[in-house]
Amino acid sequence: MLDPRILADDPDLVKAHLMRRNASDSLISSVDELGALTERRNALIVEGDGLRASRNTLSKQIGGLMREGKR
Repeated sequence: MLDPRILADDPDLVKAHLMRRNASDSLISSVDELGALTERRNALIVEGDGLRASRNTLSKQIGGLMREGKR
């Protein structure tokens, strides 16, 4: 099993090991694709966390306004 952190931190090392094992060119090029997908996933996680925090803040504000009777 390949550790995703190694793939993200040192893709050249992974490629070198694949070359030594006579892996196909398509498999070696997929290392870059996986790195790009990992970066995209991390960006989406950060974006989702920010949106969730914003939603929680707005929910508290709406709750406070509803308690005050301001609709």
